[in-house]
Amino acid sequence: MSELGSFPPIRIRIPDSPQYTPQQPKSKEQFIEGLRGVVERMKRTEITLHQAPGFE
Repeated sequence: MSELGSFPPIRIRIPDSPQYTPQQPKSKEQFIEGLRGVVERMKRTEITLHQAPGFE
């Protein structure tokens, strides 16, 4: 990060790879299940954050 509080205008390129780019869901149900998983991880993270010292 620069001294001005923003990132420099440099484009970072990475190679196309399944490691960097997740596959598209095969169905609407798979997409919804993925979103539910994100919500669950966020809930667990919230609990952890609330237990952290200095969190208010």
